[in-house]
Amino acid sequence: GFESSQPVFLYGSIIDNGSDDPSFITASLDVGTAPAVQTKTVTVNASNFFFAVNGAAGLKQGDVVKFVITASGTHGFALIAPNGQSLIELDTIGSEAVERTVTIPALGTYTYFCTNSLCGEGHTSMSGQFAVAGRVDY
Repeated sequence: GFESSQPVFLYGSIIDNGSDDPSFITASLDVGTAPAVQTKTVTVNASNFFFAVNGAAGLKQGDVVKFVITASGTHGFALIAPNGQSLIELDTIGSEAVERTVTIPALGTYTYFCTNSLCGEGHTSMSGQFAVAGRVDY
C-alpha cells in the first residue's frame, strides 16, 4: 500500500521478450482484505503485596490487548495510560478471572496499582509500570 497527500500516477511496463513490444499497464485499486487484528493477552495476578504481570513486554501503540486479571486476597486493579486516562479500574478482584480488552492508545509508560486500600499493610507497594513502544509499519 501507499498513501500520499498528492495525486500519484502509477503504472507498469512490460517488454515482450519475443517482439520487444512494450505493454503499458495502469495501476488498479488494491481491493485486498485488511489483516485480521490479533489480540494480545496480558495476565495480571495480584497477591500480598505485589503484582505478577506477564505478556506486557513488547506491547505497541494500537495493539488490542486482553487483560486477564486475578487476585489472591482482597485487591483491586487500575491501569493508567501515559496521559492519565484510566483504561481499567476494578475496585475488587478475586480468584475468578476478570477480563478487560483495551486498545493501547499511545506510546509511553503505563502505570498499574491496587485500588483496594483494605488489602493490607503492603497496599502502598502494590504498583508497577510497563513501557509501550510506538508502532512501526512498513
